Amino acid sequence: MLTTKREIGRIQRRYPIGAELIGENETYFRVWAPKARHIDLVLEESRVKDSRPTFHPLEANEAGYFSGAVNAGAGARYWFRVNNAQNFYPDPASRFQPDGPHGSSCIVDPTEFQWTDSEWPGITLKGQIIYEMHI
Repeated sequence: MLTTKREIGRIQRRYPIGAELIGENETYFRVWAPKARHIDLVLEESRVKDSRPTFHPLEANEAGYFSGAVNAGAGARYWFRVNNAQNFYPDPASRFQPDGPHGSSCIVDPTEFQWTDSEWPGITLKGQIIYEMHI
C-alpha cells in the first residue's frame, strides 16, 4: 500500500534515487525516468515458483521522477515496470542484486551490515603515481 502524497512530502531522503527504508516494514522508492508515462513498483511476494507479484503505481512529478512508499522491508525483492509493459527492470540505483545485474533488486538495511575492515590501514602514498595532462 502506498503512503499518501501528504505523508511522502515529509520523508527525508539520504539518496536522490533508489530504495530507502523509512520504517521497519516500509520502503520509499524513487526512480528517474523522464520519458516514461507510468511506472509500477513490482514486489515479488516470495521466491516460490508461480507466486504472483504485486504492482504498486508510483507517482510522477514534473522533473521526471517517480516515487512512492510501499509496505516492504529489508530482504524484499522488487522490479520496475515501465508503461505497463510485460518486461520488468531492476533498479538502476539498487544496493544489492542477488541474482546479478539482470535479476530482481533487493531492499537492504544499511545499518545491519557488519563491517570487518576496522584494522585496514589504507593505501600508502609511496608507489602511487599522480598524473596530470593538459591537451
